[in-house]
Amino acid sequence: STQSTWGKILKKLKEHEGSVESISCCQQLPYIATCATDGQVVVWDGQQQCSRSRLTVADVLIRGIWVGVELIVCGSSNGTVQRVDGRDVQRSAVHHYRGHTSTVLAFAVSPTGHVVTASDDSTCRVFNL
Repeated sequence: STQSTWGKILKKLKEHEGSVESISCCQQLPYIATCATDGQVVVWDGQQQCSRSRLTVADVLIRGIWVGVELIVCGSSNGTVQRVDGRDVQRSAVHHYRGHTSTVLAFAVSPTGHVVTASDDSTCRVFNL
């Protein structure tokens, strides 16, 4: 019965060396992305429940979200937000959104195709996706 498995841990996903700060599920593919204070993005296969690929993007990662099959991550102290193809983060070109002078703490993707960022430098910035 479903009640007997409700709340039961099915799998422990462990690849990071630092605190996992963010998790995001892709709506188009069975992928999950985790971002951690070790600066790594790990893309997991949600069906097989194992890691597919990993990429060191920054010194610290705070958040990651999927936009289609692309993964956008932020949190590096160098003030950038990165975008990679989530299907193969190790071989994907990394696109940078630059302009902040301090850590990017949060971001959102607008329905109009903009990346909006918020930073410790007391500013928000708007970029084209």
